[in-house]
Amino acid sequence: MYRLPIDAAGETDLYTFSANAGDEILLATAQTSGFGGGSSNFVRTVLYSPSEAVVVSRFGNGRSQATLPETGTYVISVRSDSLVGIGTYDVGLEQL
Repeated sequence: MYRLPIDAAGETDLYTFSANAGDEILLATAQTSGFGGGSSNFVRTVLYSPSEAVVVSRFGNGRSQATLPETGTYVISVRSDSLVGIGTYDVGLEQL
């Protein structure tokens, strides 16, 4: 797990990793401070495949397990769902 900040409105953090078709992963995200609460101010996590298809999309804290559909470089995008919230979050990726 890595603890990282979103410290500017509209900021999106991007992380990449390489994987093969059929690999199983566990993606976890947790808000640790800030973001102001409210119904539309959560961390939004999206995992994109090498062809830019959405593999996982989640709001707030949680874990998602997925079987990856393609071989190549995947992108994890993390931002405030409201695009104005700031705060700190943890993100982790585990190959199962």
